[in-house]
Amino acid sequence: MSESARTKFIAAGEKLYPELGYSKLSVRLLAAEAELSSGMFHHLFENKDVFMLEMFRHYNITAFGRLDFADVPDEPFARLYYAAFAIAQSVRDNLLFIQRIFTDSADNIAIANEFLKSEMEERTRVIVGLLEECAAIDDRVPAATIQRLGYLSSAVIAPMVLGTRFNSMELLSDELSRNVGALLTDEAISQRLEWAVCAMFPSRLECVSIRPDRKKQ
Repeated sequence: MSESARTKFIAAGEKLYPELGYSKLSVRLLAAEAELSSGMFHHLFENKDVFMLEMFRHYNITAFGRLDFADVPDEPFARLYYAAFAIAQSVRDNLLFIQRIFTDSADNIAIANEFLKSEMEERTRVIVGLLEECAAIDDRVPAATIQRLGYLSSAVIAPMVLGTRFNSMELLSDELSRNVGALLTDEAISQRLEWAVCAMFPSRLECVSIRPDRKKQ
């Protein structure tokens, strides 16, 4: 019963968190959504922060999984393209959750910062390693690795995060608002990624040659 109840509370948190955030996500609301008692929550979880971290980690595994390079050519540019594309897809498919956790982080919610620090390190390390491998092949546009990482993130992922956020705040013109969805397609993600890779590494001007078959994680 306890594992089933635990699963129900985690599912309730994953459903309610994007809308409510840390501060408004109460034990009472979680219990109501899970159709369980507040007493059961306190029996299963030492406190709210322990629950939140477990919920974050469960959602992260479900939404992002692990990068698998098994079917990608053993070539740095192809692996960079695949990894960045796979991460961008996962961000696209989980925008509301991601926007909320970054909002909580900006509000100095300690558990959000703890999660982001621990769980983002692996993906950052993968991308940084691939950027450095690519730079060793083509460094005609010299730049620090952090500069390339920032450029890649802002070119590929930021348009989705900021575009949808600005649209929800009604900050875009009617024409731009109608086309926000176009930022989220696989083709649009692919195009931004091609532009970014070609800008950082000019030898990749024929980017289509390094694009592996793209698939969801």
